[in-house]
This record gives sequence, structure tokens and C-alpha cells, in this order.
Amino acid sequence: MGIVNRDIRPVACCILMFLQIGCAEDDQIKRYRVAKQSPSNDSVESESPIGFLGAIIPHGKQAWFLKVIGRSDILQTEMDNFRSFVRSIRFPGSDSTKLSWELPAGWQEFPATGIRYATLKFGPIDNPLELSVTALPAPEGNPDDFVLANINRWRHQVGVPPITMEQLPASVELIPLESATATIVRFPGQTVGNEMAVPPVDKKGNLERNPETSPDMQSLKSQHAEGAPNGK
Repeated sequence: MGIVNRDIRPVACCILMFLQIGCAEDDQIKRYRVAKQSPSNDSVESESPIGFLGAIIPHGKQAWFLKVIGRSDILQTEMDNFRSFVRSIRFPGSDSTKLSWELPAGWQEFPATGIRYATLKFGPIDNPLELSVTALPAPEGNPDDFVLANINRWRHQVGVPPITMEQLPASVELIPLESATATIVRFPGQTVGNEMAVPPVDKKGNLERNPETSPDMQSLKSQHAEGAPNGK
């Protein structure tokens, strides 16, 4: 019986050693599984509320649209700069197809591309917001109807309900310019829409013809392609 006990003892030691190794590995796996990673900046930004900021400036036969969609906290920080930028807008001479302005400190301007008259960037250096400046032919009629229809187009793009004419005065800020009036609008959004997902609408709320292929837009694009906006 003593021999049998001596033969079993090494085997038992080996089994015990393997059990200890297995427990250690299992403990490492458990510790690995509960380890947490700190959230990245991208995930934080994606969870930040989205906001919309824009302005509509009818002038002569043109209507100018300024639009930016981005984090609400950045838009709030830049509100004074946006107002200052809008107040600086001028229409050189009698040409309603050209603008001049003064950029707030820290803002950057980029040349015209596609149907855009210009693109402005501001906010965080590593991930700035992008403000588009575009112009389209303005229909005749009540400018308030035209402004309301386009504000509701914008609201549709970011997934919020339309407003009525009765709600319009409380929903906008009017800034008188040298020869026009700018209507500033800002509201929270739920989704980020495509810039041209819904074409501009006329004063009756009807969809305009395709801006990309209309003769008026082709003429406007041709004028803008001659060079970047002057006087800015």
C-alpha cells in the first residue's frame, strides 16, 4: 500500500499544478473581460445634440441661403460671430449675384464649389463646422411666404415638424442690412439631412425645379466659376 501511495503522489501534484494554471488563466480572462475603455472623442461628438443655424436673405431676383448643421454647443458659442457676419454682408453696386462680407476672427473661407457661392468653416480646429453660402432665383410675391417655406424645408431636413405663419415671428431673428433684411433661424435637429435632399420651395410651398439643371442655376454657376467672391 505504501508503494501505491508513492506512485499516486506525483500524479496528484501534476493535477493540482494544472488546476492552478487553469484558475490563473481563467482569472486573467475575467479581468480582461471587465476592463473598460474610455470613450473616444468621436463617440462623445456623435452623442452631442445636433442643431441647425441658417439665414435667408432675399435681394432683388436672388435669395441667399446661409446654412450650417452641427453640434448645438458649438453653434451656441458662435452665435455672436454669426450675427456679426450676417450684419457685415453687402451687395456691391446693383449686382444681386455677388456678396461681400467680413469674416469673424477664426473663421476661414474657401472658394466656390458646385452650386455653392462659398464655404466657410469655424469652430474646433480638428473638426470645424461648415457653413454653406448659396443663391437661387427668388420668386415674386410675399417674401414671408417664401421664407417660411424654406425654413420648413430646412426643418424637414433635420427631422423636426414645420411651423406656421403665426409661429414665424417668434421663431426667427430679423437683421436689417444695407439693402435687404436677413432672417436668422436656429433650432434643434434630430437627424442630419442631405444638403439638397429637398429642393428649395417657392412662396406657395411648391417644390422648385431642379436647381442643378435649371437655366437660372446654370447661369449663376457660370458667373461664380469665374473666380472666388470679391471683397471678402
